[in-house]
Amino acid sequence: MVKLKNPQTNEVKEYSTGFSFMVFLFNIFVPLFRMEFAIAGKVFVLIIVGGVVGSMFGSVEIGVTIFSLACGFLYSKWRIKGIVDKGMVPANPAAKKWLDDNGIIVMGDVTFTEEAAPAENSDADKETKELCLSTAKEKTNVKDDENTFVPPPPMK
Repeated sequence: MVKLKNPQTNEVKEYSTGFSFMVFLFNIFVPLFRMEFAIAGKVFVLIIVGGVVGSMFGSVEIGVTIFSLACGFLYSKWRIKGIVDKGMVPANPAAKKWLDDNGIIVMGDVTFTEEAAPAENSDADKETKELCLSTAKEKTNVKDDENTFVPPPPMK
């Protein structure tokens, strides 16, 4: 899932990035019902090509099925590209990375205001607390009057 944000309204929506079973099963009807006519045209052309290739090898159904599979894999990327072209921007760094990895260009500057809050009792949180405690111990082990350093006890 990729989170995209509308910069005018700050509305955030999640979009699927994986295989689309709906497009695999219902082909052109999914983008038509979603008013995505450019994608519907691509799906239509691929299904026709699949039928032609299948007829050359003796089975139209197998050709159409193989090209329907291809449409199922490509549909999510086509849809997200269309949404980004209309002005949506990534809502978090993970979405920006997915868009970059898939060659989808985002116009304009993208800033991420909401950062994930660290989970309590996480390993990183424990390491930070241990580091703070060891730093505090080091400070207490320094003797200012003699300017000598006493090392902290060894770490586990």
